[in-house]
Amino acid sequence: MIKDLPEIVITGEKNNELRNRILGIFIPNRIIQSTEEPDNEFPLLKGKPLANQPVIFLCKNYVCLPPVNDLDSFIRLLKTV
Repeated sequence: MIKDLPEIVITGEKNNELRNRILGIFIPNRIIQSTEEPDNEFPLLKGKPLANQPVIFLCKNYVCLPPVNDLDSFIRLLKTV
């Protein structure tokens, strides 16, 4: 089992475009989950707030950094983990 995988959670309305842009970035061994509706079935999505715009959470071992809402901020976060 690989430890410390980047866990990427994208919530909020109309998040497909942002999710596709993130999928286009080379991030080895990552987990990505996204939703536009409340979802308590998957642990990474459980309890995540939904907004009118997409929000990105970067997590490791189910512990998430404060969310960001744009790709540039997400890329800066990636460089810190």
